[in-house]
Amino acid sequence: VLGLPQPHLSAYFKTTEQLRKKQTQESIKKDLNGTRIGIFYPWFSDAQTSVVHACNEALQSLVQRGAQVVNISIPHVSVLRLAHALIIAAEFPLQLDIPYHNRLHLEYLEPTTRITAALGGTTTGLDILASEKLRA
Repeated sequence: VLGLPQPHLSAYFKTTEQLRKKQTQESIKKDLNGTRIGIFYPWFSDAQTSVVHACNEALQSLVQRGAQVVNISIPHVSVLRLAHALIIAAEFPLQLDIPYHNRLHLEYLEPTTRITAALGGTTTGLDILASEKLRA
């Protein structure tokens, strides 16, 4: 039995240096002139500092290859986010029906998941239709 490979691409290369060299060669090949990347900065920047830093580095590498960054706005994003969350919460009880109602399986659901499933279970058909109208 060979077992599973390492969970990182470096497992497929002899050294990390070979991986960097391969990535660099592939990156140089792809010209991104004319490519526009829309960024919604309020959410792009809403993460841990290390994640934002890594994303900004990736974005800069795309810009260096010719991509253009475009600042975008999403009208009514707060309302859309709530409508989407309501629909997802309403789907929870459907997917978690047996674990939620069977006390033998409660250990598989953490408390926040149980709360979300319970709140989603109170959602009415009218709530779902109203949320879908907002998202359309």
